[in-house]
Amino acid sequence: SRRRFRDSIQRAANVPPFDYFIDRYPGNDANQGSLFSPWQTLAPLNALSSGTAAGKAVALLGGTWREQLTLPGINMRVRGIGNIPSIIRGDDPVIGFTLAAGIVYTAALATSRKQVFVGNARATKASSLAAITDKQWWWAGGVLSYASAAGNPDTIGLVIEASVRSASIDTNAKDGWDLDSLVLLRSNADE
Repeated sequence: SRRRFRDSIQRAANVPPFDYFIDRYPGNDANQGSLFSPWQTLAPLNALSSGTAAGKAVALLGGTWREQLTLPGINMRVRGIGNIPSIIRGDDPVIGFTLAAGIVYTAALATSRKQVFVGNARATKASSLAAITDKQWWWAGGVLSYASAAGNPDTIGLVIEASVRSASIDTNAKDGWDLDSLVLLRSNADE
């Protein structure tokens, strides 16, 4: 259980002290960010002033965050700990596809995407909307187009995700940070 896991973290002699803890479940951003009262998202950490965050150590207690980590201070240490990987993703799911024409389905997306994934595979970008073929994508004018001969991606169970963040981590051009045991996936910078 998470409670036993936290107790083992607190007792472990080889674990360096952490100033803040972030845990998807049962964290809450209204919490203090402590071991037994962790934050849920990266937002409270991102909101710290550079003076408050300087020299601090942060533990991500395993899970997936679909948001950008913006390091607010210098000499910060951010470490993923536990049996579950700590993953910071630059992509979000795309839903709400409707048939546009033939086998092409469209969904609204506000900004240009450099990567689209179907399942766990990177999808192929068509050379143009006019040239799109099965299992290819195209983005233009706030609309993602995906060609699927099998039918509407939403109704046939295709998981389509598009890179939406420019990077998984923004260092704010600060030096001296230490990142360890984090998995960074699918930001637009990963193209």
